[in-house]
Parts: sequence; C-alpha cells; structure tokens
Amino acid sequence: STNEETAVECMKAGADDYVIKEHIKRLPHAVQGAIIKATAKKEARIASQEVARREQLLRTAVNNLPSTFTVYDAHEKIEYINEYGLMLADLTHKQAVGKREEEIFPEEITKHYLPALKKAYETKELQITECVIPYKDLPRYVAYFFVPAFDESNNLYKVIGITYDITERKMAEEKLLVAMRKAEEYGQIKSAFLSNISHEIRTPLNAIMGFAQMIMKNYAHDEQ
Repeated sequence: STNEETAVECMKAGADDYVIKEHIKRLPHAVQGAIIKATAKKEARIASQEVARREQLLRTAVNNLPSTFTVYDAHEKIEYINEYGLMLADLTHKQAVGKREEEIFPEEITKHYLPALKKAYETKELQITECVIPYKDLPRYVAYFFVPAFDESNNLYKVIGITYDITERKMAEEKLLVAMRKAEEYGQIKSAFLSNISHEIRTPLNAIMGFAQMIMKNYAHDEQ
C-alpha cells in the first residue's frame, strides 16, 4: 500500500504491523517483530492453558474432599464453597455465594463457629474450634479451621474455611475414656477385694499364731 491510511485501517482490523513501498527496508524488522509477537502469543496461550488445567485440577480435588472448603472475601461473604459443603448444608451454589454465614444458617448453628471466623478477620491469625452442630439428621462433632490469606502487600485478601467431621474420632475418644474409667473402677474393686481378703485371712491367722505360741510356751518339753 502506498497509503498510510489504508495501513492504519489494516492495523485496526487486526494486523500486527505494516510496511509501505516507500519504506520497504522495514520489511525484515516487521517480519522479525511479527515472529516475536507470534511466539509470545503462542507461549501466552500455552501458559494460559496450563493455568486453566491446574485450576481445573485444583477444583476437582477440592470438590472431592470429604470436608467443607469455603473461601470468604474481605467482607466475610462466601465467594466459593465446594460440592461437599453444598451437599452437607443442603444448599445450591446460588443460595450460598455472595452471602454471609449468618444470612444462610440459623443462630443456633452459627453461634458455635462464627466467633472463630470473625476472630480470624480481626487478628489475621489461624483460628481453630471444635463444636457440636445440630444437623437435621443427627448432631455431629465438627472441627473448623479458618486460615487468613494475604495479598502481595500483606493485606488480608481472603479467609479459607475448612471443616472436618470428627464425629467418629470423638466417639472413639469417648469409648476409650469409658473403657479407662471402667479399668480404673475394676482396679479399685480389685484392690478393695485383696485388702478385704488379706484382712479376713490375717485375723484367724493371728489367733492361730497366738495359740501356737501359748502352746509352745506352756508345753515346750512335750514332744506330743
């Protein structure tokens, strides 16, 4: 083209560069620039695909965790919750995202863990709490972990909430505690039994030993 206006129109339409006949010497530089841009675009595309694959891998892993995984934004609103958490709470993605915990669940549930979540925002430190949550089917022991996340300026960016169902562990601990108490009771019963037996045996033995000493004293020379 001998017209720069036409070249500008081509640039607007998506061309990377242009060379007019009057400046044909720019052709090698234009070609080299085009190759560099093409290479950069290819690398960016590959990097973007890799990031997308890793995000999908992470999302798959998080959604298949046997625990609730929640991301809260800087205003304590739910930004993301995994599939397990939605299933456990009987919620849809639309019902949960963009809302605070107290806007979704009744106070009888949130009062157990909400103070720990708020403290994570206030102190910017990890908060852990264990409590019993009265679910519809039956109460469950739950452990909550609230982990603050920071941006490049060390400002609070998000808070990650991880919830584990520890009912089986708690039940095992309670069974172990009951067994230990029973063992202690059995030990006390055994000690008391042995003490009583010792007393009952020692009493007649003392009498026998006393009579034996009397006999030996009074009949020391009587071999019969």
